[in-house]
Amino acid sequence: MKKRIFCILMVVLMIGNLIFYAVAEEKNVTMLHNCDTAFGGFAVENDAERGRCLALHFNGQGRDFVNSISFAPINATGCDTLVMEVYVSDPAMISNIRQMYVEITSSGTCDQQETAWAAHSVLGSAKLKAGWNTVYFYLSDSGATNGDCDLSAINYLRIYAEYNGAALKGQTLKIDDIRMVY
Repeated sequence: MKKRIFCILMVVLMIGNLIFYAVAEEKNVTMLHNCDTAFGGFAVENDAERGRCLALHFNGQGRDFVNSISFAPINATGCDTLVMEVYVSDPAMISNIRQMYVEITSSGTCDQQETAWAAHSVLGSAKLKAGWNTVYFYLSDSGATNGDCDLSAINYLRIYAEYNGAALKGQTLKIDDIRMVY
């Protein structure tokens, strides 16, 4: 009987923790880009599950893309994680992306006061499922270029990749709700 009560108590505690962290994350969100407006090579598309999002449909051409957007400074002080929703039509497509980086800066341009993540390692196909995925980029795993990004004044976002266009023909990459959380 004690064992059963203990198990029930542990399940209740685990569910309570999951609910707490889900609510806590949603209360500590600083949106960087809601992906309702296009930037770079990404077009805005209506997705049945997510609504408006950014989409890139690979047509067999090209070998890289650079997408960047500047905006008024956004204060994400206290946040420690960049989060985005990422859709892949086939997780194996990631193996055809040689390198992909996600960068934030407080300088208004790339490679200055920049915090960056090697997204291709975070997006490994073993970590993704076909469809929408929530991807976390922790500040503790980032690198800096010419100084760290001042999180109280984020004003630039860049996503770029080098890839094999022919191998990605027919694949789709979508992005939504790029945000900083704690």
